[in-house]
Amino acid sequence: MTGKDLEPRETTVDGPDPSQQTFVSHLVELRSRLLRALGCVFIVLLALMPVANELYAWLAAPLLSKLPGGGTMIATQVASPFLAPFKLAGFGSVDC
Repeated sequence: MTGKDLEPRETTVDGPDPSQQTFVSHLVELRSRLLRALGCVFIVLLALMPVANELYAWLAAPLLSKLPGGGTMIATQVASPFLAPFKLAGFGSVDC
């Protein structure tokens, strides 16, 4: 060890490095990005809602063509026929 190793290093007391962000600033940025993403999903969902039934019919057409003559799809829950197109629009909006 030399005498240079034992000398105190110069330190600055100017504060934290300005290129470093604080934890709170990271949380604020995360919140703003999550709100933007949620807003985009909501906008796409609103755009898909008017065509939800047509989208569901287009997606179900290959299955219906494979069913025996006169066969139809059945609902296993009371609200399924009403909610299925809307769920499909919701999943489509999240996927975009």
